[in-house]
Amino acid sequence: MNNLFRDFLLSKNELREFFPWLPVDGIEKINNLINGYISREKNNNISPVIITGQQPAVFGGPLYTFYKIATSIKLSLLLHNRYGDKIKPVFWAHSWDHDWEEVCSTNFLTYNYEIFPFKFDPDNCEKGKPLYKLKLDKNCIQKQIPEIFKNIKGSEFTSQWQDFLLNSLSSSDTLSDWSLNILKRIFKDEDLYWYEPHKTNDFKILQELIEISIDNHSLLFDNFNKTTNLLKEMEYKPQVHKLADNAFFFLEENDYRSKIKFQNGIFYSEISKREYTVSEIKHILHYEPERFSPNLLLRCIYQQMIFPVAVYIGGPAEVAYWAQLKDLFTFFKLPMPIVYPRSRFILLPIKIKKWLYELNIDIHTLTQTYDKKKEINSHIISNSQNNEIEKAKTKFINNANLFFDDLTAIFDNNSLENYRRTYLSKIEIEAQKLIDNFIKSQRNKNEIFQKRLYHISNTILPNGLEQERFFSAFSFIPEYNDNFIKIIMNKIDISDFDIGIVEL
Repeated sequence: MNNLFRDFLLSKNELREFFPWLPVDGIEKINNLINGYISREKNNNISPVIITGQQPAVFGGPLYTFYKIATSIKLSLLLHNRYGDKIKPVFWAHSWDHDWEEVCSTNFLTYNYEIFPFKFDPDNCEKGKPLYKLKLDKNCIQKQIPEIFKNIKGSEFTSQWQDFLLNSLSSSDTLSDWSLNILKRIFKDEDLYWYEPHKTNDFKILQELIEISIDNHSLLFDNFNKTTNLLKEMEYKPQVHKLADNAFFFLEENDYRSKIKFQNGIFYSEISKREYTVSEIKHILHYEPERFSPNLLLRCIYQQMIFPVAVYIGGPAEVAYWAQLKDLFTFFKLPMPIVYPRSRFILLPIKIKKWLYELNIDIHTLTQTYDKKKEINSHIISNSQNNEIEKAKTKFINNANLFFDDLTAIFDNNSLENYRRTYLSKIEIEAQKLIDNFIKSQRNKNEIFQKRLYHISNTILPNGLEQERFFSAFSFIPEYNDNFIKIIMNKIDISDFDIGIVEL
């Protein structure tokens, strides 16, 4: 967890100049801020929205994408039920994004708590395209889906979900299409508006925004840098690092999304290596606005210009970079929305819960205790213990020898020496058998312990990463069907920002 997000959850007062709302303010202040927003916009007949978003990704994205959407729906319902205000949740699919590596792979938790990785490697000619243009290798993915379903935990619903994924893949041309088709199916019963920015037919706002960024590059950077430096002075590490010569927008060239640099009054494309004057770049903007897309920072401004966003639902990293936007919102004379933390969960299967109890592991401190427990139990019989065992065995045999000395003295009969040799040999063999059996038993217990600890780690802290960032929701959906989302929705407590535990 980054320090700024931690302090945000603690509602540190010094963060008030960066956010209009802190968690300590509670739901009532959210409603008050929304009512103020409604009052300002009442002449425009505009209804505020709750917005969240994520890049399109294989299988709809990691678990936290589902948690974002669920949080936005739950907050909308809570505000409506408590205060009567209808504030619609919106999911913004970041279809302009071109970071294919991040979104073309995921992982599944298998029925025996192993990790089953999935990776879709697009053709080289597709890499670098925005995700709404990135074509799927359907044959490759279709071959992998049945293998995934053989390995994950299933139910009577398994076949219908496998068929759905195969059919939705067949009917989708791009990664963005497939991802959104999956999310729409899973949240089919929810009142949610889906927005894909690349599908807009009205480019007026986009043209206005990009033109402002062309004419005011230095001012925009100065405002962003001013806030970022202030956060640095407060010893917060910036979540977004922006160089002074990086433009605030991207330009599509031959279907590829190119980063644009701005140096000495000239715009420069990293892909084509072409230079554009201000008038040339504006000419393209005028006649081909669909080729432009804002960068991450300007996208937040664009969202506010497209929708009357009252609340933005974000994860820890997003909360941190929204703090850097304070002066950009001021520059554009736009109200900064409430930044609300999405719910965070650990999904806990019944068997994993049982093993946690048996191994006396606190799920919340697993990251701290895992290495320690693994180290303590990796060698049940240490070298020093082996030495002590040998000493004890020698002592036992020596005592048996003394016993024969006593018998020989009592009976004054040297014929006992033959019995001595036979008996001591048997004692030594049986003692070693006992030791070997005990060591074997301990090794077996250790193997079980290590295996269970490994499976616990795979489930809760896979590869040392947060479960919600690592696994696809389809690790669980085929087993629980539509109840999976209902379980999450029922668990969400909008006023609680701790990591929740969802027992499955």
